[in-house]
Order: sequence, then C-alpha cells, then structure tokens
Amino acid sequence: MKNKKIYISLTILILFSFILLIFSCENNSDPVSTADATMSKDEIVALIDKNLDVMIEHAEYFSYESDLIDAHPDEFAEIVALGENALPYLDEIIKNSENFSPRKSIAMYAQYATKPELYDLVFPSPDGKYLVKATVYSFMGVGSVGNLYNVYLLDRLTDSVIFDLNDIVIGVKIEWSPDSRYFAISHHVSWVSATNVFDTQTGNYINLPQLNELKEVIKETLSNFYCDREYFDFEKWISDDTIKIKVFLRIYDVDQPRIFDFDGWYIYDLTEEKIADMDYSIEQLGEE
Repeated sequence: MKNKKIYISLTILILFSFILLIFSCENNSDPVSTADATMSKDEIVALIDKNLDVMIEHAEYFSYESDLIDAHPDEFAEIVALGENALPYLDEIIKNSENFSPRKSIAMYAQYATKPELYDLVFPSPDGKYLVKATVYSFMGVGSVGNLYNVYLLDRLTDSVIFDLNDIVIGVKIEWSPDSRYFAISHHVSWVSATNVFDTQTGNYINLPQLNELKEVIKETLSNFYCDREYFDFEKWISDDTIKIKVFLRIYDVDQPRIFDFDGWYIYDLTEEKIADMDYSIEQLGEE
C-alpha cells in the first residue's frame, strides 16, 4: 500500500513537472513568435511600424541601412517572421518613401529576406544550358540608380556556379548572344553607362571600346574637351560574335564655352577584337 502511494505521488510529480515545462517554453519563446499568421492587416501594419520606428530612431549615427539591421536583429527578424503577409505593406512603404530613406531601404531588405526572387535577376541562355544570376549585394534605391548586384554564371541543369564574375554591378542588364557563348553585361549609374562582354568559354571579360577609344574621333572636332555624360548601351547582337553598341556623349569644349552632343553607334567584332563599323554625329548645342 505504501509503495502504491509512492508510485502515485511520483506520477503526479512527473505530470506537474511536464506541465511546468510546457508553460515555461511558451513564455520564453523567441520574440519573433509574435508574428502570428492569424494577425489582422492592422496588427501587421502596427507591428512593422513599431519595429521600423525603433530601428530608425537613431539612423543618423549609422552609415548604412545594413548597419541598422545589424544593430536591431530582433526587430528586423520580427518583421521578416511575418512572411509574405508583410509584403503588401512593405511594398506600400517602398512606394511612398523617399529614395535612400532608411525606412524604405529596411523595407526592401525585409522583402528580400522574405522573398529573394522579388529582386534577384535571372537571364537564361538561348540554348538552355546556362543561367546568369544577379543577386542583390546592396539596395541603392530605384530610379536612375539601381541596386548593387553580385553576378554569377550557373549551370542551369545543376544550378551550380560555373563562374563568379567577381564584380559588383549597378542596375545590371544581360543580353545573350544567339549561340549562347557570350553575354553582354550592361550597368548604369547616374550619368554613366557601360557595356562589356563575358566569354563563357574562357571565363574572361572582353572590354568593349569606351571613351578612351573614341577620343581620337572626337579630337577631329575638338582638341581639348571633357565629358560629363557617357552612355555606352547595348543595342543588339548582329551575329554570334558581333555586337552593336549605342553611344551618347555630352562634350564640353575646354577652350571655348561650347557644348556638343556625340550621338552614334559602333559594331564590334569579338573575334577580330576591333570596331568593324561606326557612325556618329557631333552637334553643337550652344554656349555653356
């Protein structure tokens, strides 16, 4: 009888301890657990606003928005834990906030952490063998200045990286050659754009002619000048190894107060490594 009482007492003690353990786990859960899938839209908005306000309260002391995130990991994690339920309001914040504002940038980082495909770019090759993938390195806003991207060449079948281009590109755009050997990679920031070509067989960049290569052409009109706008933009592939680049330059005469626009194009032969054809005009706009 005595042993039976001890057995019952031990059973009750074990059950009580188990209940306390469950209660303790529930009350010591990660703060991110407040992001309940059953939350209303107003609750989601309030939660996001509360965490953003905490994160940007002393934004002036931080150089980059990523530093704000590093300084407030719990607040950022709580936003991300909302999952795709947070995306509509984060999108609203992004659309209604000024470029480069901490609030906008953090909202973009939160969207990216939730759903990377919203910002990562993919460019499949025509033959289906390759995939150029540009993953966000840093958010720079929208408009004339795009995001910063890391660029990789992947095997489309295995999704493995063939080449890391070891380049951080702003506002990247990719255009494949018809035979899938080359791709033109263009980037654009403020008053400058550039286009180069990547050779998938060698794993090397081919640097296309830029301003330095056109100086002799310009000097036929102006001997002393500088440019403050330089656009070298992909126009089209002429053939598997021939590419057409559109060129626009805003040119200032150093000796006289005159401004000129250089407007034209060139066709570059990748096999011969030279300009195969070119056409342009240089027109004076007026005094500076």
